[in-house]
Amino acid sequence: MIRSILFLITSISTIFMYSIFLKIFGIHINYIFLTMIMLTIIFLTYSIISLLLSKKTALQSVNGEIIYVPRNIKEKWLISAIKNQSKKMCINIPDIAIYKSLHMNAFATGFQKNNSLIAVSSGLLNNMNKGEIEAVVAHEITHITNGDMITMIVIQSIVNICVISISYSLIKYFSNIFMSYKIHREYKKIQKSFIFYFLKNILQFFIKIFSTIIVMWFSRNREFYADIGAVELVGKKKMISVLKKLKNSDIPKESNSIITLCIHGRNNIILDLLSSHPSLDKRILAIKKNTKKNKI
Repeated sequence: MIRSILFLITSISTIFMYSIFLKIFGIHINYIFLTMIMLTIIFLTYSIISLLLSKKTALQSVNGEIIYVPRNIKEKWLISAIKNQSKKMCINIPDIAIYKSLHMNAFATGFQKNNSLIAVSSGLLNNMNKGEIEAVVAHEITHITNGDMITMIVIQSIVNICVISISYSLIKYFSNIFMSYKIHREYKKIQKSFIFYFLKNILQFFIKIFSTIIVMWFSRNREFYADIGAVELVGKKKMISVLKKLKNSDIPKESNSIITLCIHGRNNIILDLLSSHPSLDKRILAIKKNTKKNKI
């Protein structure tokens, strides 16, 4: 409920700031009130649909399968471990899925903490001991109880729409500049020219980079907090062991749409600001120092 209210406030604030942006750049839009209502509907619809379909789309992206009845001792133990931790955190037991992958990874998603999903790769189950798997589960349970999936989807949807809106507005602004110099006849040629196309894409690229930095900053902070939550549930030793094992494993191959949800993400070796996860060394150091990141 609190997150829904915050989302509504954020949406209205964003639309308000966007209206100011239009005024500053002198972009006059008729029926501004109607435009604001339409943007609000877009915000809400996009985010709600994404949240409602998050479990289904996540499973499809990794070809995962929900385990209703354990097929072997390992699956039976995994279900038991997740049940125990869910009970400790006072949430409903998440759906439990396993997906085939040689890489060690896991993720959590879902519309709300009492209607969530934890998916674990077969590679993780086969290469980690029980203590380490417990730590992975604890990490994902912390994500669920903190509502991190909802937060990331909301932030991403707001940022995506802002990128589209601001990009369009700036292009409109520069177009108006061309028009103001009374080059009406040449304007269409310029608009269709390679230079106009190039500048438009450069503009969208830099706005997208800036928005990605914002989203990834939230994502990295959530990982620190989930690590500390896992430590509180199963202990520092087990969580550090997990991170060290992930450090020595291959780069995860999950799709870009799901990788931000995973315990083992991909790091941008060129620019740290674009990484969805902190480096594993930083995460290990934060646990050793018992540095609890502020929840955002």
